[in-house]
Amino acid sequence: MEVLDESASEFPENYDWDSPFSQRSHRDYVIEHRTMPSFEPKLEQEISDDPQFNKVNDFIFGPTKRYCISERVKNILTDFRLPEHRFYSVTVYQKKRLLGLIKSKAKVDSKYFAFFYDNFFIDDKLDFIDFNKTRVRTEMLNKKRILELEISTATELKDVYSRQAGISDRINELTDSNGKSKSGFEVEYEELLNNCIYKFETDKIYFNNKFDHSVDLFEIPHFSWMTYISERLMNRLKEENVTGLIFSKPGERQYLAKRPNPELRWE
Repeated sequence: MEVLDESASEFPENYDWDSPFSQRSHRDYVIEHRTMPSFEPKLEQEISDDPQFNKVNDFIFGPTKRYCISERVKNILTDFRLPEHRFYSVTVYQKKRLLGLIKSKAKVDSKYFAFFYDNFFIDDKLDFIDFNKTRVRTEMLNKKRILELEISTATELKDVYSRQAGISDRINELTDSNGKSKSGFEVEYEELLNNCIYKFETDKIYFNNKFDHSVDLFEIPHFSWMTYISERLMNRLKEENVTGLIFSKPGERQYLAKRPNPELRWE
């Protein structure tokens, strides 16, 4: 499942990212505490004024995490088994044009919500994966090497993530305002770049017998850009004529630009 950009939005220019109730503050809390915060973030979206991207769909493409959805979709989702999640209110505006100029923006009458869940920091699905069959490649930050990752368990992969987080933090510490190494740290900086993973890749993901087939929606961060949904959820969304979505099978390519979408195998 992917969201179409025919209904595309962004945060308003005056959105207060430094607020303790901003989406950034919410995300920082999730990363630090590995759970949902008790506060509800203040979320606003402005739909693009471009005629190609200004539809008011059930799913609105934009920066709201994880998805900006209509109340109708929210009610549909409550009938399905989802990862731990929250629904947060989103104020949606639509810009109006007059003679080619932006005249004003008006609040959309329909209710919208952020459907937030996290399959990385809170509820990862790595234990579902058979790493003895799933071959994972890594492209390094210097883009000179592609290596096959030698791992056999989810725990080993999490150890890689942890080490990479440390490497990234150190690179940030040693990077000057021009994007280069600070003076005196050139050797360490080059070594860090050589050992920093830019991205993870795999052509096929094999699942083990721990996979929970009752789950109707999940993601596999790092390995895929896709949101996977059950056939029963897909059929319901189609039956209800939900707008703003495109469905594909794992391994298919829907866009001119390559988006990681590996095959999924249950064996």
